[in-house]
Amino acid sequence: MSTFLLQKKLPAENCAICDKPLDDIGGGRLISQKFRGVALSSKTDKANSRFTKHNPKRYFKLFENENIYLELWGEKNKWTDEAIERAKADYLDGNQPWFCQVCGERKCSKCGSPINYPMGSDVICSSGCSSHIPVFPFDPGCINKACKKFKVFPSNQ
Repeated sequence: MSTFLLQKKLPAENCAICDKPLDDIGGGRLISQKFRGVALSSKTDKANSRFTKHNPKRYFKLFENENIYLELWGEKNKWTDEAIERAKADYLDGNQPWFCQVCGERKCSKCGSPINYPMGSDVICSSGCSSHIPVFPFDPGCINKACKKFKVFPSNQ
């Protein structure tokens, strides 16, 4: 297996989908959810039945002489040609592409700002470490102080 696949990567500067920096959006950097995500793969597994024609899993070869692929899944209107090229360039620069909570649909139902706790998502931290945010039965609230759903959350104090 290629060491490129195994290397820890720091997050790219901007969201691969909307091309905005995290400071402009707030929230966290998402890399994977059930319905959308971005990853590296050493093979193309087209036999995954949870993906439909509206949310396909797609593969793009990164290197001519190696079986290393950019693996994307999610809505075609989010993973545009420009977003795909940004994700490819991020990996080729040695960084982990990510998408913001707004693009990842982990946003407030009232104002559209990111919610405090992006449930059901894998996130990447500034250090390059990633973790999964599980789904819990509570209202995470909104990060926007002007929103009526705003909640002080331990991570935004």
